[in-house]
Amino acid sequence: MIYALYLVPCTLLLLLFSGCGEKSLDPINEASGKPEAVTNVETVATPGGVYISYDIPNEEDILGVKAVFTLQDGQERELVSSYYQTHLTIKGYNDTETHSARLYVVNRAQELSDPVEVTFVPLKSSLQKVVESFSFISDFGGAKFYWQNEDKENLYFEFLGENADGELGAMKIIASQSEDASESLRGYDTNPHRFGAIISDRWENVSDTLYPEGYVITPLFEEQLDYTKIEILSNNVLPASSGISYPYENDVRWDISGWASGNSAYSMFDGNKDTWSHTYNGTVPGAAVTLDLHAVIKLSRLHTIQRDYAYTARVYAQGNVEEFEVWGALEKPAMNGKWAEAGWTKLADFETVKPSESTLGTVTDEDLSVAASGHEFPFDITLPAVRYIRIRVNKTFGSTSNCYFAEVGFFGEMEYTE
Repeated sequence: MIYALYLVPCTLLLLLFSGCGEKSLDPINEASGKPEAVTNVETVATPGGVYISYDIPNEEDILGVKAVFTLQDGQERELVSSYYQTHLTIKGYNDTETHSARLYVVNRAQELSDPVEVTFVPLKSSLQKVVESFSFISDFGGAKFYWQNEDKENLYFEFLGENADGELGAMKIIASQSEDASESLRGYDTNPHRFGAIISDRWENVSDTLYPEGYVITPLFEEQLDYTKIEILSNNVLPASSGISYPYENDVRWDISGWASGNSAYSMFDGNKDTWSHTYNGTVPGAAVTLDLHAVIKLSRLHTIQRDYAYTARVYAQGNVEEFEVWGALEKPAMNGKWAEAGWTKLADFETVKPSESTLGTVTDEDLSVAASGHEFPFDITLPAVRYIRIRVNKTFGSTSNCYFAEVGFFGEMEYTE
């Protein structure tokens, strides 16, 4: 019995020592001579690169194919495709000049075939196309930048504006792969100011600094509506339960007890993005709220922030608003449950866009960054001034029957009425 107790540890010790030798870094197979080269090579130009297809030699110990090429930064790079693929894609060029790559077959002994040289002319890169599409316009309180990214390539944007000392510098930096996108720099007076932009990609290609025509833009006058002036016309007279007919078509309570922050419909107008207003179940689609802004305002934009904007399980999900309408009127319409018939004019249909366009439940860093700063919805500059507003929610990201806003802010040129 004593012998058996000593036998087990000694056996384990032998196993431990036999397993602790230095790991071999030798090739998987012994050298067997360099493999044959790829054949039937074909190329298809792509934006900023090339798609290369080929046939691999019929040899048992082939590991894959390696491409060796040089990008415009002068550094030689390698890209390896496995034995199970008969193609590879090279990307990272920012011109339409002739380039070349060398293809090597690699066997399991890490031996290389003779190279096969491939020449190609990339199509216009995603960066070049975005630069060509880029434009500047005057905006309320600053400048607006527009661009198209048809390839949906992940690019980096530096938006330049004047600081407090009048020096031009990077005021905002974002990454974006949205197909149609815009960004604004705001907070400027109505004097001419310099603006610009620089765009780069993940291969360290960088555009020249882009400027508007004449290098300056004159911002339009804009201010934010005083939150304390907003009056919810219908909330105080609506019944507490969502289970009965409301006196005003689609108007619902946004102060559901225990769900709205402070049980208040005004939480979405308090300037605090960590509070929110919340409707009852059974109110979406169609949940509406009617407002008196107590100001005649030519609207420039609406700004919203989602509830729990930093919480990945809720942002762009659940009851956060995806699609909604904004209606307006200068004179108080008849509160008879109607929309256009009562004197309301539809100002816009809006959609909260998730930058990554990823499926429900997937949230990227770009999505979170946009959610934290909020979503902007510009109004057509030709729309008339209004005092009264109706907002109607048609869809939430989670297709829920309730909805919520953390913040809703109004911007434009205004004159307070009382």
